[in-house]
Amino acid sequence: MAPCGDTCLRGGLQPDLLSDAKCWQTPLWQYAVFAVAIDSRAASEPLALPVEEIVRRIAARHDLELIA
Repeated sequence: MAPCGDTCLRGGLQPDLLSDAKCWQTPLWQYAVFAVAIDSRAASEPLALPVEEIVRRIAARHDLELIA
């Protein structure tokens, strides 16, 4: 689901992972976190930005507050 979610976001769609996760036994949010971590690392090199900056931008885009 995580790679599909990433592809959906790049295409302009907003996947509803929360409602999809209700019927699953596995904690889907953990897979989403793994996908963000992997994508952040992959994006940092071509953009010449540190991973921390990528994470800050993702959080700001989704109105999330990061706690140290």
